[in-house]
Amino acid sequence: MSKYYYLISSLPYLEFKQQMPISRNGFLAEAQKWLKPSDLQYLERTNINDLNLSGKDLTVVREWKLFEFVLRENLAEVRMAKRSGIDKKVSALVKSIFEQKDPLAMETVLMKMRWDFLDEKQRLYFFDLNWLVVYFLKLQILERFTGFDKQKGIEAFDKLCEVTNG
Repeated sequence: MSKYYYLISSLPYLEFKQQMPISRNGFLAEAQKWLKPSDLQYLERTNINDLNLSGKDLTVVREWKLFEFVLRENLAEVRMAKRSGIDKKVSALVKSIFEQKDPLAMETVLMKMRWDFLDEKQRLYFFDLNWLVVYFLKLQILERFTGFDKQKGIEAFDKLCEVTNG
């Protein structure tokens, strides 16, 4: 696997819940200067919401997809159990999500869990495509997080809940 020392050492540090120091497009434009075409294409196709396993997936991507799949399965099981009135034992991590006071707080806990998983994975790789893929996934988490706007959310909620007298 190719090493990308200069590109990786020049990227800004990412911190959870902070503003994005580089946009997704800015990152890909910089990566285009340094990556082999096949590595760039792989990176461009990497999407945080793509959970379809492929034989061409890097190990870190396969691990990400399995982590995300299991997380979503656990959340679905808890939601089903709550709807059915069944008392279900859940892990402390999943329980911490449902203990939050509002959907944004729940989403923040979920994003932090994902961030921590990726942080652990990133420590295993040095100056290669795996590291860049993890960086790109973390960038996508930040992009989602910074996209939340409380006022816009309230307006959308109010619009959806509007009752018309007609």
